[in-house]
Amino acid sequence: MEYNLGVIDISVLVLYFIFIVWFGIRSSKKGSDSTSDYFLAGRNMTWPVIGFSLFAASISSTTLIGKSGDAYSTGIAVFNYDLISVLVMVFFAMFFLPFYIKSGIFTIPEFLEKRFDKRSRYYFSFITLMGSTFLDAAGALYAASLLMKLVFPPSLSIMELSVIFAVIVAAYTIPGGLSAAIKVDLIQGILLLVGTFILTFLAMRNGGLEHLKELLLNEDMMMKLIRPLDDPSVPWLGMIVGIPILGFYFWGGNNQVLVQRVLTAKSIDHGRKGILLVGFLTVSLIFIIIFPAVIGKHLFPGLPKNDMVYPKLVIELMPIGLLGLMLAAMVAALTSTLSALLNSVATLFTMDFYVKFKKEPSQKEQVYVGKIVSVIVLILAVLWVPFVSKFDSLLKYYQEMLTYIAPSCSGSILLRCVLETY
Repeated sequence: MEYNLGVIDISVLVLYFIFIVWFGIRSSKKGSDSTSDYFLAGRNMTWPVIGFSLFAASISSTTLIGKSGDAYSTGIAVFNYDLISVLVMVFFAMFFLPFYIKSGIFTIPEFLEKRFDKRSRYYFSFITLMGSTFLDAAGALYAASLLMKLVFPPSLSIMELSVIFAVIVAAYTIPGGLSAAIKVDLIQGILLLVGTFILTFLAMRNGGLEHLKELLLNEDMMMKLIRPLDDPSVPWLGMIVGIPILGFYFWGGNNQVLVQRVLTAKSIDHGRKGILLVGFLTVSLIFIIIFPAVIGKHLFPGLPKNDMVYPKLVIELMPIGLLGLMLAAMVAALTSTLSALLNSVATLFTMDFYVKFKKEPSQKEQVYVGKIVSVIVLILAVLWVPFVSKFDSLLKYYQEMLTYIAPSCSGSILLRCVLETY
C-alpha cells in the first residue's frame, strides 16, 4: 500500500518538521547548564502541561500502530490495557507520587537505592536503559518509518527513514533538554487529539457507526471487553492477573520516561492533577484508536499486515490538507515518545552511573554527558529497527519483550513503597 501525497499535504508535513526543529534550536539558545533545568525542566511545570506531555509521550508506537492493529484483528478487548492503566494511575497519584516528589530524586533507581542498596540502583537502571533503547526507541522509529514509507518515495528504505526521524528528534530534544521536549509535547498532544477525533468522525460517517451498532446487536466478540478463558487475545484471567502487572510497570512508578515528567511538577498537587488529566485523556483512546480500528476491519478487510489499519484509515478517509495534518499528528505522537525516551536515558546514565563513578563532575559536564548519551542511544535504536520488523505486530514485540522485565521491576518498586509507608 503506497500513496502519493499532494502538494498541500506535503507542505503541512514539511512545515511541521521545520517547526519542531526550529523550536529545538530556539530552546537550546535559552538552555541552561543546570542539571535540574536540563533533566527536569527546573521542577516548575503546571498540571495541564504535565498532563498533555504525559499523554503525548504515552501514545507510543505500540499504542498508535500496534494497538490499533490488535484491535483490527481481535476487537476492543485490547482497550483493557488502557482501562486498567487508568486505575493504576489513580493509585500512583494518591500513594506513590508524593514519595517521588518529596525525595527530590532524578531517577527511579535513585529512589530504590534509598531503601535497598546501590546494586539495586545499578541493576534497575541498566534494565531500564536496555528496555528504553531496544524496546521503546527502536519501536518508535520503526513505527514512524513504516508510516512515512506509505507516502514517501519507495526508494527510501525503513532504515533510511529511521535515520531521518532520528535526526529530526535529536534536533529539538538534545539541545534544549526536557523543558523544550515538554513544551513541544503540549502542542503535539493537542494536535494528536484534534487529528484523531477528526478521523473518528470520518470513520463513523463512512458506515462505521452502523457497523458498530450491528456488532453490538449481534453480541459480536469484537465488541466484548471481557473474554472467555480460552480466548487467544485477552482472556479474563489475563486481564485480572497479567495486565495489572504491565499497567503497574508502565504507569505505576516503574517507567522512567513518564515518572520524569511527573518530577517536573512544581508541587505534589500539580503532579496529581497532571496524572488525573492523562487518565481522563487515556479513556478517549477507545474512541480515537480502538473503534476506528474495528471500523477499519469492516472498511478494509484482509489487510496483509494488521499494523497498517490506522495508516490505511488516514490515507483513505482524510481529505486533502487534513491528511497532511493527520500524518503530522501521527508523527507527533511517535516523535514525542522518542524525545521523552532520549531525555530519560540521558538522565539515567548520567545520574546513576556517570555521577557515581566520576568524582564531583560539574553540572555543565553532566549535561554534556547526557547529550552524548542521547546521540549514542539514537544510533543503537536505528541499528535495532530491522529486528523489530521481524515481529507480526509492534504490540506483540512490545508485550513479549516486556514480560521479561516487568514482573521483577514492578515488584521492586511496590516493595520499596510498602517499606516506606510502614
